[in-house]
Amino acid sequence: MRVEKAHDTDLHCVGWNPHNVNFIRTGISVDYSIRMFDRRNLKFGGVGSPVHVFEGHDAVVLCVQWSSDMSSVFGSSLEDNILNLWDIEKV
Repeated sequence: MRVEKAHDTDLHCVGWNPHNVNFIRTGISVDYSIRMFDRRNLKFGGVGSPVHVFEGHDAVVLCVQWSSDMSSVFGSSLEDNILNLWDIEKV
């Protein structure tokens, strides 16, 4: 699986949803955002827009991880030692 131009700069982390293999999440350094892609929406060659951009970080996103028991929840850790929890059902 490949997502072309997921971000404009280097990626720090990528995560697949273990409950739904269609959702891919990416974390980036420069704009402090996390983007979620649905692989069913990607065009030929992996080009596509994110289904949602999670913003609100004030530091580099180092890691993203889906919850093992809640399919809509994931966490993101930051360079400033903060852990954010997100619920995509509330987006």
